[in-house]
Amino acid sequence: MSKREELKKIGDELYKVLAQNNVTFEQAKVTLDYLSIKLDCEMKRTMVSLKTL
Repeated sequence: MSKREELKKIGDELYKVLAQNNVTFEQAKVTLDYLSIKLDCEMKRTMVSLKTL
């Protein structure tokens, strides 16, 4: 499965979950922004850990 297909599958699954829970676009956007910030922090922390090894 290519990256593009993988991302589309994830997007489709996310959409289904959001639709089932009647989540508005704005709420979803805020949640995704929050998750991407958390991911960013985790990645930076991992990079720092790797550099100190």
